[in-house]
Amino acid sequence: MGQIQKKFALTIGICGILSLLFSFISTVCGWVFASKIPYNIQFRSFDEYGITSYSFGVYWWGGLALFGPGILGIVVAYTKNFCAMVAFLIFNIIGMLAAIACFIVVALVLVVWTGLGIDDNSCKSILETCTCTVNYKRSFIINTSCETLSSIQPLLLTISIGVALSVFVAFIASYVSCSSLCNTEQVYPGMVVVQQPSNMVVMANTQFNQVPQAPYYNQQIPYGGLPPAYSSVPVTSYDHNPTHDKAALIDDGVV
Repeated sequence: MGQIQKKFALTIGICGILSLLFSFISTVCGWVFASKIPYNIQFRSFDEYGITSYSFGVYWWGGLALFGPGILGIVVAYTKNFCAMVAFLIFNIIGMLAAIACFIVVALVLVVWTGLGIDDNSCKSILETCTCTVNYKRSFIINTSCETLSSIQPLLLTISIGVALSVFVAFIASYVSCSSLCNTEQVYPGMVVVQQPSNMVVMANTQFNQVPQAPYYNQQIPYGGLPPAYSSVPVTSYDHNPTHDKAALIDDGVV
């Protein structure tokens, strides 16, 4: 199994940190938004065409969906593990799709909210509701205070920007992770490569005891030569006991 190259792992780590940052901003703003308004905020619009009702929930989970891929991106940058990169790619795509859905919903709510033309001077808080009149022709009632309305729009804008940046970072991270999985480094276990630095002289000092060898004596007889002469040494005295052999003595080679 291959290993993720260093440049890809570093890029994924940076994307993971940015994803955590933007997700944290979006999630915190979503929690603040959820604490300011009811769980299902509703408002009714009254005009010459009739009554129109709207309701929407709190979509703070859009930023939270990319927390997991952000943590996995940091793990990939540290370990360069192939399986961790595969897990990062899968969860990053899932989180990116959730963030896209959150961005679309929040952006639509923000467009509708800004299109209402809310003016603080035309709104009054009555029994925990805010009643507003626009151009003396259209009015709407929202089940929250008017002070809350003035603080909701910046939060919606911040959530939209944070989620949009998270989607952008997730898209880049998905592209980089796909490229890294197609260009892995092959690792061969059990092989150690030792490289000596250049311009280095290696000297070895070995001491051992050397036994002198006897001179070589060639006793071969050259072709066509004579063997070495052998001579007898006459015995001048006999120091041993006389023999009792009765055989005849040989004198000067004559029997």
